[in-house]
Amino acid sequence: MLNALARQILRRPGVYFLALLIALAAPARAALPAGDIVVTANISTGDTGLVLIDPATGNRSILSDNAHGTGMPFSQPLGVSVTANGDLLVTDMGFPSGPMPVSVDGLTPPPPPPTPARVYLVDPSTGNRTVLSQDSMTDTIPPYAAIGSGTMFNGPVIARQVGNQILMTDSSVGAGSSLMTIDPSTGNRAVISGRLLPGGLQVSGSTAFVADEFEGLLSVDLATGNRTIISGKSAGSGPAFNTAADVATYGGQLLVSGGNTTDFSTFGIYRIDPTTGNRTMVSTSTVGTGPIDPGGTLLLAVEPGGTILASTLNSSLGLLAVDPTTGNRTILSDATHGAGPTFTSLNDVAVVPLPGDANGDGMVNGLDINAVAAQWNHTGYFLMGDTNGDGMVNGLDINAVALHWQQHDIGVGRGGIGGGGLGGGAGGISAVPEPSTSIMAAFGGLALLLWRRAH
Repeated sequence: MLNALARQILRRPGVYFLALLIALAAPARAALPAGDIVVTANISTGDTGLVLIDPATGNRSILSDNAHGTGMPFSQPLGVSVTANGDLLVTDMGFPSGPMPVSVDGLTPPPPPPTPARVYLVDPSTGNRTVLSQDSMTDTIPPYAAIGSGTMFNGPVIARQVGNQILMTDSSVGAGSSLMTIDPSTGNRAVISGRLLPGGLQVSGSTAFVADEFEGLLSVDLATGNRTIISGKSAGSGPAFNTAADVATYGGQLLVSGGNTTDFSTFGIYRIDPTTGNRTMVSTSTVGTGPIDPGGTLLLAVEPGGTILASTLNSSLGLLAVDPTTGNRTILSDATHGAGPTFTSLNDVAVVPLPGDANGDGMVNGLDINAVAAQWNHTGYFLMGDTNGDGMVNGLDINAVALHWQQHDIGVGRGGIGGGGLGGGAGGISAVPEPSTSIMAAFGGLALLLWRRAH
Protein backbone atom coordinates (compact mmCIF):
# COMPACT_ATOMS: atom_id res chain seq x y z
CA MET A 1 0.00 0.00 0.00
CA LEU A 2 1.07 3.57 -0.56
CA ASN A 3 2.25 5.35 2.54
CA ALA A 4 0.38 8.27 4.10
CA LEU A 5 2.02 11.04 2.10
CA ALA A 6 1.57 9.35 -1.27
CA ARG A 7 -2.11 8.63 -0.54
CA GLN A 8 -2.76 12.25 0.44
CA ILE A 9 -1.13 13.62 -2.70
CA LEU A 10 -2.75 11.16 -5.09
CA ARG A 11 -6.22 11.41 -3.53
CA ARG A 12 -6.37 15.20 -3.47
CA PRO A 13 -3.71 16.53 -5.85
CA GLY A 14 -5.83 19.53 -6.82
CA VAL A 15 -6.06 20.75 -3.24
CA TYR A 16 -2.29 20.43 -2.74
CA PHE A 17 -1.42 22.11 -6.01
CA LEU A 18 -3.92 24.94 -5.48
CA ALA A 19 -2.60 25.66 -1.99
CA LEU A 20 0.94 25.72 -3.30
CA LEU A 21 0.12 27.97 -6.24
CA ILE A 22 -1.68 30.40 -3.93
CA ALA A 23 1.39 30.47 -1.70
CA LEU A 24 3.59 31.13 -4.72
CA ALA A 25 1.35 33.95 -5.87
CA ALA A 26 1.56 35.71 -2.50
CA PRO A 27 3.69 38.86 -2.66
CA ALA A 28 7.21 38.23 -1.39
CA ARG A 29 8.58 40.53 1.29
CA ALA A 30 11.95 42.09 0.61
CA ALA A 31 14.49 40.16 2.63
CA LEU A 32 18.19 39.48 2.81
CA PRO A 33 19.58 36.83 0.46
CA ALA A 34 19.88 33.34 1.91
CA GLY A 35 23.38 32.66 3.22
CA ASP A 36 24.16 36.29 4.07
CA ILE A 37 25.56 36.89 7.57
CA VAL A 38 24.28 39.46 10.06
CA VAL A 39 26.11 40.40 13.25
CA THR A 40 25.50 42.78 16.13
CA ALA A 41 28.61 44.86 16.67
CA ASN A 42 30.22 48.11 17.66
CA ILE A 43 31.92 49.57 14.63
CA SER A 44 34.90 51.80 14.00
CA THR A 45 32.78 54.94 13.55
CA GLY A 46 31.82 54.69 17.21
CA ASP A 47 28.29 53.58 16.43
CA THR A 48 26.60 50.30 17.29
CA GLY A 49 24.09 48.19 15.41
CA LEU A 50 23.70 45.53 12.72
CA VAL A 51 26.42 44.77 10.19
CA LEU A 52 25.95 42.66 7.06
CA ILE A 53 28.87 40.39 6.10
CA ASP A 54 29.46 38.92 2.66
CA PRO A 55 29.95 35.16 3.23
CA ALA A 56 32.38 34.91 0.30
CA THR A 57 34.68 37.87 0.97
CA GLY A 58 34.11 38.96 4.57
CA ASN A 59 33.25 42.46 3.33
CA ARG A 60 31.12 44.46 5.76
CA SER A 61 28.36 47.01 5.33
CA ILE A 62 26.11 48.69 7.88
CA LEU A 63 22.56 47.39 7.82
CA SER A 64 21.03 49.38 10.68
CA ASP A 65 22.51 51.70 13.26
CA ASN A 66 21.78 55.11 14.65
CA ALA A 67 22.65 56.70 11.29
CA HIS A 68 21.03 54.06 9.08
CA GLY A 69 17.33 53.44 9.38
CA THR A 70 14.69 55.17 11.48
CA GLY A 71 13.26 54.38 14.90
CA MET A 72 14.58 54.25 18.46
CA PRO A 73 18.39 54.07 18.47
CA PHE A 74 20.31 51.00 19.57
CA SER A 75 22.18 51.09 22.89
CA GLN A 76 23.82 47.68 23.37
CA PRO A 77 22.42 45.26 20.79
CA LEU A 78 23.33 41.68 21.63
CA GLY A 79 21.23 38.93 20.02
CA VAL A 80 20.05 38.73 16.42
CA SER A 81 17.84 36.18 14.66
CA VAL A 82 15.84 36.00 11.43
CA THR A 83 12.03 35.73 11.46
CA ALA A 84 9.95 33.62 9.08
CA ASN A 85 9.37 36.57 6.74
CA GLY A 86 12.99 37.75 6.77
CA ASP A 87 12.81 40.53 9.37
CA LEU A 88 15.48 40.68 12.08
CA LEU A 89 14.79 40.29 15.80
CA VAL A 90 17.35 42.14 17.90
CA THR A 91 17.71 42.14 21.68
CA ASP A 92 19.26 45.22 23.27
CA MET A 93 20.63 45.24 26.82
CA GLY A 94 20.23 49.00 27.19
CA PHE A 95 22.32 50.85 29.78
CA PRO A 96 21.87 50.57 33.57
CA SER A 97 19.33 52.80 35.23
CA GLY A 98 20.40 55.96 37.01
CA PRO A 99 20.45 59.75 36.79
CA MET A 100 21.51 61.46 33.60
CA PRO A 101 25.34 61.21 33.46
CA VAL A 102 27.50 64.33 33.36
CA SER A 103 31.11 64.95 32.45
CA VAL A 104 33.34 65.11 35.51
CA ASP A 105 35.94 67.51 34.14
CA GLY A 106 33.79 69.26 31.57
CA LEU A 107 36.15 68.16 28.81
CA THR A 108 35.64 64.44 28.27
CA PRO A 109 32.28 63.42 26.86
CA PRO A 110 29.87 62.00 29.43
CA PRO A 111 28.93 58.32 29.34
CA PRO A 112 25.79 57.39 27.43
CA PRO A 113 22.51 58.22 29.12
CA PRO A 114 20.58 55.36 30.73
CA THR A 115 18.30 53.53 28.31
CA PRO A 116 15.97 50.57 28.83
CA ALA A 117 16.33 47.02 27.56
CA ARG A 118 14.40 46.47 24.33
CA VAL A 119 13.46 43.93 21.70
CA TYR A 120 13.47 45.38 18.18
CA LEU A 121 12.10 44.24 14.85
CA VAL A 122 14.34 45.53 12.04
CA ASP A 123 13.34 45.78 8.39
CA PRO A 124 16.36 44.44 6.46
CA SER A 125 15.59 46.44 3.33
CA THR A 126 15.58 49.84 5.09
CA GLY A 127 17.24 49.30 8.47
CA ASN A 128 14.16 50.82 10.13
CA ARG A 129 13.66 49.76 13.74
CA THR A 130 10.43 49.08 15.60
CA VAL A 131 10.41 48.43 19.35
CA LEU A 132 8.29 45.37 20.10
CA SER A 133 8.81 45.26 23.86
CA GLN A 134 10.57 47.57 26.31
CA ASP A 135 11.51 47.53 29.98
CA SER A 136 10.41 50.50 32.08
CA MET A 137 12.82 53.00 33.61
CA THR A 138 11.19 55.49 35.95
CA ASP A 139 14.33 57.06 37.49
CA THR A 140 15.68 58.58 34.27
CA ILE A 141 15.17 62.01 32.76
CA PRO A 142 12.86 61.63 30.93
CA PRO A 143 11.42 58.36 32.29
CA TYR A 144 10.80 55.46 29.90
CA ALA A 145 7.41 53.79 29.96
CA ALA A 146 7.20 50.05 29.41
CA ILE A 147 6.05 48.75 26.04
CA GLY A 148 4.03 45.65 26.80
CA SER A 149 2.86 44.40 30.17
CA GLY A 150 4.02 41.50 32.32
CA THR A 151 7.42 40.54 33.69
CA MET A 152 10.07 43.20 33.34
CA PHE A 153 13.40 42.34 31.74
CA ASN A 154 16.80 44.03 31.75
CA GLY A 155 19.13 41.38 30.39
CA PRO A 156 17.68 40.10 27.10
CA VAL A 157 20.06 37.67 25.37
CA ILE A 158 18.38 36.17 22.30
CA ALA A 159 14.85 36.33 20.87
CA ARG A 160 13.48 33.90 18.27
CA GLN A 161 10.16 33.62 16.49
CA VAL A 162 8.29 30.45 17.46
CA GLY A 163 4.98 30.24 15.59
CA ASN A 164 3.06 33.43 16.30
CA GLN A 165 5.03 34.22 19.46
CA ILE A 166 8.54 35.36 20.30
CA LEU A 167 10.59 33.30 22.73
CA MET A 168 13.36 35.14 24.60
CA THR A 169 16.06 34.28 27.10
CA ASP A 170 16.68 36.96 29.72
CA SER A 171 19.62 36.96 32.13
CA SER A 172 18.33 39.74 34.37
CA VAL A 173 19.82 39.68 37.84
CA GLY A 174 17.40 41.88 39.72
CA ALA A 175 14.29 40.76 37.84
CA GLY A 176 15.28 37.09 37.84
CA SER A 177 16.66 35.32 34.79
CA SER A 178 14.13 33.36 32.77
CA LEU A 179 12.77 32.04 29.50
CA MET A 180 9.77 34.10 28.46
CA THR A 181 7.34 34.68 25.63
CA ILE A 182 6.62 38.03 24.00
CA ASP A 183 3.42 38.73 22.09
CA PRO A 184 4.65 40.56 18.97
CA SER A 185 1.37 42.47 18.57
CA THR A 186 1.32 43.90 22.12
CA GLY A 187 4.80 43.42 23.57
CA ASN A 188 3.26 41.61 26.56
CA ARG A 189 5.64 39.25 28.34
CA ALA A 190 5.06 36.02 30.27
CA VAL A 191 7.62 33.77 31.99
CA ILE A 192 7.67 30.14 30.88
CA SER A 193 10.54 28.96 33.06
CA GLY A 194 12.76 30.61 35.66
CA ARG A 195 15.82 29.69 37.71
CA LEU A 196 18.08 29.90 34.66
CA LEU A 197 21.12 31.90 33.69
CA PRO A 198 20.41 31.52 30.00
CA GLY A 199 22.27 32.37 26.85
CA GLY A 200 21.55 31.01 23.37
CA LEU A 201 18.33 29.29 22.40
CA GLN A 202 17.06 26.81 19.81
CA VAL A 203 13.55 25.37 19.53
CA SER A 204 12.22 22.14 18.09
CA GLY A 205 8.48 21.54 18.41
CA SER A 206 7.42 22.05 22.03
CA THR A 207 10.96 21.88 23.45
CA ALA A 208 13.45 24.70 23.87
CA PHE A 209 17.16 23.97 24.20
CA VAL A 210 18.88 26.64 26.29
CA ALA A 211 22.57 27.23 26.89
CA ASP A 212 23.02 27.91 30.61
CA GLU A 213 26.08 29.38 32.32
CA PHE A 214 25.78 27.23 35.44
CA GLU A 215 24.39 23.95 34.14
CA GLY A 216 25.46 23.44 30.50
CA LEU A 217 22.68 22.57 28.04
CA LEU A 218 19.09 22.46 29.29
CA SER A 219 15.83 21.42 27.68
CA VAL A 220 12.66 23.27 28.66
CA ASP A 221 9.16 21.92 28.08
CA LEU A 222 7.35 24.92 26.63
CA ALA A 223 3.99 23.67 27.91
CA THR A 224 5.02 23.21 31.55
CA GLY A 225 8.25 25.19 31.95
CA ASN A 226 9.92 22.08 33.39
CA ARG A 227 13.70 22.06 32.96
CA THR A 228 16.00 19.11 32.38
CA ILE A 229 19.78 19.11 32.17
CA ILE A 230 20.50 17.47 28.80
CA SER A 231 24.27 17.79 28.82
CA GLY A 232 26.44 19.07 31.64
CA LYS A 233 27.95 18.14 34.98
CA SER A 234 25.47 15.34 35.60
CA ALA A 235 24.16 14.43 32.15
CA GLY A 236 25.56 13.13 28.89
CA SER A 237 28.87 11.42 28.29
CA GLY A 238 32.05 12.80 26.76
CA PRO A 239 34.50 15.55 27.73
CA ALA A 240 33.81 17.40 30.99
CA PHE A 241 31.37 20.21 30.31
CA ASN A 242 29.58 22.45 32.81
CA THR A 243 28.93 25.82 31.21
CA ALA A 244 27.42 26.93 27.90
CA ALA A 245 27.01 30.27 26.15
CA ASP A 246 25.24 29.60 22.85
CA VAL A 247 23.61 26.84 20.82
CA ALA A 248 23.06 26.28 17.09
CA THR A 249 21.80 23.28 15.15
CA TYR A 250 22.85 21.37 12.06
CA GLY A 251 22.25 17.85 10.78
CA GLY A 252 20.08 16.79 13.71
CA GLN A 253 22.76 17.69 16.26
CA LEU A 254 23.27 20.68 18.53
CA LEU A 255 26.44 22.76 18.34
CA VAL A 256 27.12 24.34 21.71
CA SER A 257 29.83 26.77 22.81
CA GLY A 258 31.14 26.26 26.30
CA GLY A 259 33.44 23.99 28.23
CA ASN A 260 34.73 23.03 31.65
CA THR A 261 35.25 26.02 33.95
CA THR A 262 38.17 24.29 35.70
CA ASP A 263 40.13 24.00 32.43
CA PHE A 264 39.97 26.88 29.96
CA SER A 265 41.68 24.80 27.29
CA THR A 266 38.37 22.95 26.94
CA PHE A 267 36.47 26.09 25.96
CA GLY A 268 35.23 26.02 22.40
CA ILE A 269 32.56 24.27 20.33
CA TYR A 270 30.96 20.90 21.12
CA ARG A 271 28.58 18.67 19.17
CA ILE A 272 25.79 17.36 21.40
CA ASP A 273 23.13 14.75 20.68
CA PRO A 274 19.79 16.37 21.69
CA THR A 275 18.37 13.04 22.87
CA THR A 276 21.25 11.58 24.88
CA GLY A 277 23.28 14.69 25.71
CA ASN A 278 26.48 12.91 24.66
CA ARG A 279 29.26 15.32 23.70
CA THR A 280 32.22 15.46 21.36
CA MET A 281 34.67 18.31 20.90
CA VAL A 282 34.47 20.06 17.54
CA SER A 283 36.93 22.91 17.96
CA THR A 284 38.93 23.99 21.01
CA SER A 285 42.49 25.06 21.69
CA THR A 286 43.42 21.36 21.56
CA VAL A 287 41.17 20.36 18.63
CA GLY A 288 41.71 22.00 15.25
CA THR A 289 44.15 24.68 14.22
CA GLY A 290 43.87 28.42 13.83
CA PRO A 291 43.10 31.43 16.03
CA ILE A 292 40.93 31.02 19.11
CA ASP A 293 40.29 32.84 22.36
CA PRO A 294 40.12 29.98 24.89
CA GLY A 295 38.60 32.13 27.60
CA GLY A 296 36.20 33.99 25.34
CA THR A 297 32.50 33.52 24.84
CA LEU A 298 31.64 32.14 21.40
CA LEU A 299 28.30 32.95 19.80
CA LEU A 300 27.38 30.60 16.98
CA ALA A 301 25.56 30.22 13.67
CA VAL A 302 25.83 27.64 10.87
CA GLU A 303 26.19 28.29 7.14
CA PRO A 304 24.58 26.17 4.41
CA GLY A 305 26.86 23.16 4.06
CA GLY A 306 27.66 23.06 7.77
CA THR A 307 30.51 25.57 8.25
CA ILE A 308 30.25 26.99 11.76
CA LEU A 309 30.50 30.75 12.31
CA ALA A 310 31.73 31.89 15.71
CA SER A 311 31.97 35.43 17.02
CA THR A 312 34.39 36.12 19.85
CA LEU A 313 34.57 38.74 22.55
CA ASN A 314 38.21 39.24 21.59
CA SER A 315 38.00 42.16 19.14
CA SER A 316 41.30 41.18 17.53
CA LEU A 317 39.80 37.91 16.24
CA GLY A 318 36.56 39.07 14.65
CA LEU A 319 34.30 36.47 13.02
CA LEU A 320 35.70 32.93 12.74
CA ALA A 321 34.76 30.23 10.22
CA VAL A 322 35.14 26.73 11.70
CA ASP A 323 35.41 23.52 9.70
CA PRO A 324 32.89 21.15 11.37
CA THR A 325 34.97 18.07 10.49
CA THR A 326 38.49 19.12 11.45
CA GLY A 327 37.76 21.96 13.87
CA ASN A 328 40.20 24.18 11.98
CA ARG A 329 39.51 27.89 12.37
CA THR A 330 40.08 30.80 10.00
CA ILE A 331 39.19 34.47 10.30
CA LEU A 332 36.37 35.36 7.91
CA SER A 333 36.00 39.05 8.75
CA ASP A 334 37.97 41.48 10.90
CA ALA A 335 40.10 44.60 10.48
CA THR A 336 42.40 42.84 8.00
CA HIS A 337 39.95 40.37 6.41
CA GLY A 338 37.27 41.92 4.25
CA ALA A 339 36.61 45.56 3.47
CA GLY A 340 34.21 48.03 5.05
CA PRO A 341 33.66 49.45 8.52
CA THR A 342 35.59 47.43 11.10
CA PHE A 343 34.35 46.04 14.41
CA THR A 344 35.60 47.36 17.69
CA SER A 345 33.62 44.56 19.33
CA LEU A 346 31.46 41.77 17.96
CA ASN A 347 28.50 40.08 19.61
CA ASP A 348 25.97 37.70 18.04
CA VAL A 349 25.90 36.21 14.54
CA ALA A 350 23.05 34.89 12.40
CA VAL A 351 22.86 33.36 8.92
CA VAL A 352 19.84 34.09 6.72
CA PRO A 353 18.21 30.67 6.17
CA LEU A 354 16.76 29.27 2.96
CA PRO A 355 13.29 27.88 3.80
CA GLY A 356 12.64 24.43 2.40
CA ASP A 357 16.34 23.47 2.37
CA ALA A 358 15.86 20.27 4.36
CA ASN A 359 19.35 18.85 3.92
CA GLY A 360 21.19 22.15 4.45
CA ASP A 361 23.12 22.18 1.18
CA GLY A 362 21.95 25.67 0.19
CA MET A 363 19.58 24.45 -2.55
CA VAL A 364 15.93 23.39 -2.66
CA ASN A 365 15.52 20.43 -5.00
CA GLY A 366 14.69 16.74 -5.18
CA LEU A 367 17.10 15.91 -2.36
CA ASP A 368 14.94 17.93 0.00
CA ILE A 369 11.82 16.10 -1.18
CA ASN A 370 13.67 12.85 -0.49
CA ALA A 371 14.52 14.07 3.02
CA VAL A 372 10.89 14.90 3.77
CA ALA A 373 9.64 11.63 2.29
CA ALA A 374 12.17 9.55 4.22
CA GLN A 375 10.95 10.98 7.54
CA TRP A 376 7.27 11.43 6.72
CA ASN A 377 5.11 11.50 9.90
CA HIS A 378 8.20 11.27 12.11
CA THR A 379 8.40 13.42 15.22
CA GLY A 380 11.49 14.40 17.19
CA TYR A 381 14.22 16.97 17.59
CA PHE A 382 15.76 18.68 14.57
CA LEU A 383 14.68 16.10 11.99
CA MET A 384 16.20 16.70 8.57
CA GLY A 385 12.76 16.67 6.93
CA ASP A 386 11.32 19.13 9.46
CA THR A 387 11.81 22.27 7.39
CA ASN A 388 9.68 24.53 9.59
CA GLY A 389 11.04 23.39 12.96
CA ASP A 390 7.74 22.33 14.54
CA GLY A 391 9.04 18.91 15.54
CA MET A 392 6.95 17.04 12.93
CA VAL A 393 7.44 16.08 9.29
CA ASN A 394 4.18 16.59 7.44
CA GLY A 395 2.45 18.61 4.71
CA LEU A 396 3.71 21.92 6.07
CA ASP A 397 7.24 20.82 5.26
CA ILE A 398 6.22 19.83 1.74
CA ASN A 399 4.71 23.31 1.36
CA ALA A 400 8.02 24.91 2.40
CA VAL A 401 9.95 22.85 -0.17
CA ALA A 402 7.45 23.61 -2.92
CA LEU A 403 7.25 27.33 -2.16
CA HIS A 404 11.02 27.68 -2.57
CA TRP A 405 11.48 25.02 -5.23
CA GLN A 406 14.78 25.34 -7.15
CA GLN A 407 15.83 28.41 -5.20
CA HIS A 408 19.35 28.40 -3.90
CA ASP A 409 21.92 30.38 -2.01
CA ILE A 410 24.42 31.25 -4.71
CA GLY A 411 27.00 32.10 -2.08
CA VAL A 412 26.90 28.57 -0.68
CA GLY A 413 30.32 27.17 0.10
CA ARG A 414 31.71 30.72 0.14
CA GLY A 415 33.54 30.15 -3.11
CA GLY A 416 30.30 30.76 -4.92
CA ILE A 417 29.35 32.11 -8.24
CA GLY A 418 29.09 35.65 -7.03
CA GLY A 419 25.89 37.62 -7.02
CA GLY A 420 24.92 40.89 -5.43
CA GLY A 421 22.98 40.95 -2.19
CA LEU A 422 22.01 43.97 -0.14
CA GLY A 423 25.10 45.93 0.78
CA GLY A 424 27.36 43.80 -1.40
CA GLY A 425 26.34 40.43 0.05
CA ALA A 426 27.33 37.39 -1.95
CA GLY A 427 23.96 35.71 -1.60
CA GLY A 428 20.99 35.85 -3.83
CA ILE A 429 17.88 33.82 -4.51
CA SER A 430 17.44 32.33 -7.96
CA ALA A 431 14.12 30.84 -9.02
CA VAL A 432 12.96 29.06 -12.16
CA PRO A 433 10.53 31.01 -14.38
CA GLU A 434 7.68 28.49 -14.18
CA PRO A 435 7.37 27.36 -10.55
CA SER A 436 4.00 25.68 -10.90
CA THR A 437 5.31 23.27 -13.53
CA SER A 438 8.35 22.45 -11.43
CA ILE A 439 6.25 21.89 -8.33
CA MET A 440 3.86 19.55 -10.15
CA ALA A 441 6.82 17.60 -11.48
CA ALA A 442 8.34 17.50 -8.00
CA PHE A 443 5.15 16.19 -6.44
CA GLY A 444 4.73 13.66 -9.17
CA GLY A 445 8.26 12.47 -8.51
CA LEU A 446 7.60 12.39 -4.77
CA ALA A 447 4.47 10.27 -5.17
CA LEU A 448 6.33 7.90 -7.51
CA LEU A 449 9.23 7.66 -5.07
CA LEU A 450 6.91 6.78 -2.20
CA TRP A 451 4.99 4.27 -4.34
CA ARG A 452 8.24 2.54 -5.24
CA ARG A 453 9.30 2.40 -1.60
CA ALA A 454 5.92 0.92 -0.65
CA HIS A 455 6.33 -1.82 -3.27
